Amino acid sequence: MATFQYRALTTAGRLMTGTLEAASHDQVNEMLQEMQLDVNSITQAQPEKAKTAIGRNEFILFNQQLASLTKAGVPLEKGLRELAADVGTRSMRKRASARVMMSRSRAASVLQM
Repeated sequence: MATFQYRALTTAGRLMTGTLEAASHDQVNEMLQEMQLDVNSITQAQPEKAKTAIGRNEFILFNQQLASLTKAGVPLEKGLRELAADVGTRSMRKRASARVMMSRSRAASVLQM
């Protein structure tokens, strides 16, 4: 199925815009007519590129470094904290720091049991 963008008018003359998923242009037209809309235009939407907050190479390097630290016996929280301080981009630093905070809150909940 593809995603289509449409512009259509209601019976009251109000402009409606939106997107629909359908197999074809004709199917979208039929769907809009069933909704009692007067179709102005239908175009196939361009697929959106996946947004990545971090680069692939940085992600791989981070994981390799974390694996080395854990293999050497460094506690996970300490390893994440040290890696977070060393990473190049702010988005990766935020993600690593968030993992440290999650591990702290999980550890605290286990200790309270």
